[in-house]
Amino acid sequence: MSETKLLQDLISVTKKVDERGWAPGSSGNTSVRIPDTNSCFIKATGASMTWVDPSSILRVDPTGQVVSGQGRPSKEVGFHLGIYAKRSDVGGVVHAHPPYATSWAIAGTVFPIVTAPGKAYLGKIPIVEIAKSGSAELAKMVTDAFSDPTVRVVLMKGHGLVAAGRTIFEAFNFLDWAEDTARAAIFTGLIGSLAKN
Repeated sequence: MSETKLLQDLISVTKKVDERGWAPGSSGNTSVRIPDTNSCFIKATGASMTWVDPSSILRVDPTGQVVSGQGRPSKEVGFHLGIYAKRSDVGGVVHAHPPYATSWAIAGTVFPIVTAPGKAYLGKIPIVEIAKSGSAELAKMVTDAFSDPTVRVVLMKGHGLVAAGRTIFEAFNFLDWAEDTARAAIFTGLIGSLAKN
């Protein structure tokens, strides 16, 4: 795949994350692996997903150094690069704050996977402890959670979610299925409590 197409795909998915309301303000970040490397294209820090365009995207090497583009990479570049280094199968990473799944993260617990697509595609969902955004500690915990090749989504306590897929589109789908089952779990619990009354 050409680097031009990779950039187009990254911008398209980044805007879709924003349209879903999963990345208020300039929060959230997305990246794609540059084929046959552990380098990636990643959204610049402070760049709003609403207005993302090619100038909002940086190319970084496996150490996080900017190779091309203006600005600094997302402060979460550490776990993006960590996931690419650990998982040769991963081609795209999305970090966002979808409201239902993030509510579970703030509560500090993993939501039960109650939907059929969730059961079919998500597998287990690890949760990592609270750590400062952009810290080496958070990057290590998220990277370590993705060292299991069956993991597609990781919940971060008090924070949000990270999804990784073979493509940026697959990572988006994993995030979408996670949010769907997180929402369904909340409503199922409410219905169950009401049915007991």
